[in-house]
Amino acid sequence: MVVKEIDINELLPNSYNSNYHEGDGLDAIIWSLKEFGFVSPIVINSKKEIIDGEHRWRAASILGYEKVPVVEVTDRYEKQRMLTYVLNVHGDNDKELVKGIINKIKNHIKNERKRV
Repeated sequence: MVVKEIDINELLPNSYNSNYHEGDGLDAIIWSLKEFGFVSPIVINSKKEIIDGEHRWRAASILGYEKVPVVEVTDRYEKQRMLTYVLNVHGDNDKELVKGIINKIKNHIKNERKRV
């Protein structure tokens, strides 16, 4: 795993992250970045869409960070979506979006089994 720093303005949130933090939740992430800095890099794909770490990215933006640590994953798009869900099962989630993601995961597994 290679961690590199990139310009914070190059990153893009994805449209399928069901996890959200507002108010106290985002304040806690801001506090954590102030207190400890980045202890977990933001995970991105080759398009610089955020797979995991959108709230750290938002908090870093609020704090005026110019660069943030990232790790790039190169899995297929559907696997990236699954990874986003797996890494974001904590916190508050958009239940309808989660249902859609779970259905996509089930279909993906079913299709993988057909190939075998």
